[in-house]
Amino acid sequence: MDSWRDRSAAEHAAWSVPGVMSVDDLIVVR
Repeated sequence: MDSWRDRSAAEHAAWSVPGVMSVDDLIVVR
């Protein structure tokens, strides 16, 4: 990821998938 905004958008997208119970945040901002 290039920015914290991109990271936040990716995390939100992961949580918005129906049935998701947990998300492992391994995203690195460079």
